[in-house]
Amino acid sequence: MVWRISLAGLLALTLAACLQGANTPDRQAHGLVSMPPAATVALLLGDGVAPYLEQIDKGARAAAQANHVEVINVDRRAEQASEVERLLGAGVGALVFVSASGGDQQALRERVRLTGVPMIAVGAVPAQPDLTPYVAIDDERSAYLAVSALLAGASDALEIAVLESSSPNSQALARQSGIDRALAEHGRGRVIARLAASGKIDQAYEVTRELFAVHPQIDLVIGASDAIALGALKYLRDSRRPRVRVAGFGALPEARAALAGGGFALTVDPRIEKQVYLGVEYAARSLRGDEIPPVTLLEADLLVGPGSQP
Repeated sequence: MVWRISLAGLLALTLAACLQGANTPDRQAHGLVSMPPAATVALLLGDGVAPYLEQIDKGARAAAQANHVEVINVDRRAEQASEVERLLGAGVGALVFVSASGGDQQALRERVRLTGVPMIAVGAVPAQPDLTPYVAIDDERSAYLAVSALLAGASDALEIAVLESSSPNSQALARQSGIDRALAEHGRGRVIARLAASGKIDQAYEVTRELFAVHPQIDLVIGASDAIALGALKYLRDSRRPRVRVAGFGALPEARAALAGGGFALTVDPRIEKQVYLGVEYAARSLRGDEIPPVTLLEADLLVGPGSQP
């Protein structure tokens, strides 16, 4: 059984879109009735959202129904620059950009801004802050709460290893800051190693193997992402170290399974469905001429495994 601890707020993310024209990707419309282009919200997917497609779809459908707009999804394999031009030419009402990195859609957003078409960024704080309203998780606070929860139940000081991202972006840096703040405030943990790992499970496996060759006494491994944490868990299982706890960020399906099976102590759930819902809702409000907040930062949920509830 997995325990869900709601820590607050909502979260924002959204999808990719296309309207019409030759060689258009298959359309999937979410709405009760057929809407003219001005009442259409286009969702464009960027990096890192593939594991969350089901949640994204649910959030888009719910927001479309509640806000009486049509949401169009574009095939993720489509070239986004050309799709943006097609959408703008077809008279799309608003666009929602969804990405886990915050930087891969910067040029596209700048192109849309020049047209005056409303747009929302969802999923990560933009790498280069601009005037685009955005919805994202508060990664610093969510990481702080996660590590605080891990340390809260410790009776003895824990020996901790932190596996950081080898390609730090604003999201990774915010998580690192939250982890460090929690460790500084709680006297039950001592970081004895910090290593960089890519987001690939096999590479994280090798980093963890090297780590335990030098520091076999480690009690807790904190991965900057679920993929890194899953690589660490794979090594720990192969080397038969069941007492070592593992935590990650992302609530990927594999991480949820590891929680249920006792391999993970904790993962941070960014509540993608709610992120998407907010992104579409804000786009619809923009179409109605309503004001929307320039920044919406949400706390995530903590998912903890059996016996790990703080």
